[in-house]
Amino acid sequence: MQKLIINLAGVLAALLLGAFVMLFQGYDPVETYAALFNYSLGNLYSFSTTLRNAVPLVLTGLSASLAFASGPTNLGQPGQLLIGALFATIIRTGSSVGFMSICLPF
Repeated sequence: MQKLIINLAGVLAALLLGAFVMLFQGYDPVETYAALFNYSLGNLYSFSTTLRNAVPLVLTGLSASLAFASGPTNLGQPGQLLIGALFATIIRTGSSVGFMSICLPF
């Protein structure tokens, strides 16, 4: 229960700090946060778009945590994400392009 309270306090502190910055710059924080939540979670389309954009980042973060937990330093997650997306696209589209004929960006 204490961890939940600490996490919620961190989120609240971040929202308050963001509101302070918006007020300092002349924007209405209530209107801005309402638009943020409306356009990211407001309806099924917005929510599914948010999930579609968040899943690759979450999976990349999981791969980084797994790599760091195993011991060796691995700082190539953005490249791994791009190569993984490339191969997933090739496999999904049923392309007959062989693995050796793909020009990798090295």
